[in-house]
Amino acid sequence: IIPGLTEAFKKEYNLNINYNITNLELYPYVLANDGKYYRYNYEINNIYYCIDNIIIINGLQKKYDKEQYILMDYFILNLKNKKIYVFDENIYDSFLVEFEKCKINKIDIAIDKESKNKTIEFDIDYYDSKNEKIIIMIDKFGRILEYHNNHVKNIHDSFMDYNNTLEVFDCNNVEFIGDYVLECNNSLLFLYLAKVKEIGSSFLRYNKTVKRIIAPNLESIGSTSLFENNTLEEFYCPNIKKMGQLVLYTNKNDEINKIKEHLSSKKVKKLTKCNNENNFI
Repeated sequence: IIPGLTEAFKKEYNLNINYNITNLELYPYVLANDGKYYRYNYEINNIYYCIDNIIIINGLQKKYDKEQYILMDYFILNLKNKKIYVFDENIYDSFLVEFEKCKINKIDIAIDKESKNKTIEFDIDYYDSKNEKIIIMIDKFGRILEYHNNHVKNIHDSFMDYNNTLEVFDCNNVEFIGDYVLECNNSLLFLYLAKVKEIGSSFLRYNKTVKRIIAPNLESIGSTSLFENNTLEEFYCPNIKKMGQLVLYTNKNDEINKIKEHLSSKKVKKLTKCNNENNFI
């Protein structure tokens, strides 16, 4: 490779190039058996979820018909059968739970002419309510940017666990958030958790972007939540009563330190033990 070209690729195309005499790696591209490089969004369990509806496993590419399928993150949406599922059955993600307990009546897709982002609107029926909406926005690469669902009250464990691109989480009626929710997210800047009372462990564990969290009814938050975050400037949680270990461990902001001091005071019960249900006892 010509001297300086590696750095030029990184600066211009956000490509990280590692190479030696026998091998060349271009991140975020993977080399398939056909000799071509494919841009991927996620690599999970040695499976590459690429743009253009392509999944690569063991060097072999599987391409899904764009007329019938949409690959979004590591989920597959079948437009014909109105079903969402994962290619790799070893992945558990409660993102699928809401779609499994409802009937999808209709799917509408709108494409922004400039950004090429797709807004996918699901018209759904639950057993207790009809004509509800779930709205998902994905970018031109198939990465999920927004999630809107005002029916859901419980976000179960491992919801969008691997996703790192979500910018909008709009679920105003959620009261409970489980473990490992949005654990790998690194795009959220603001969260409004109007009705949330309990958050499990490892919520936004690796996030380094969120700056404000408004949670007026939050009473408990599990261990290692926001563990690596060092950008949070405001965390409004006046009713907090319980906290796990290592919450906001990395954050050194003065205002956040005051909150941590309050959470560590005698007025707040510190969670040091867990059970299998919700990490709080």
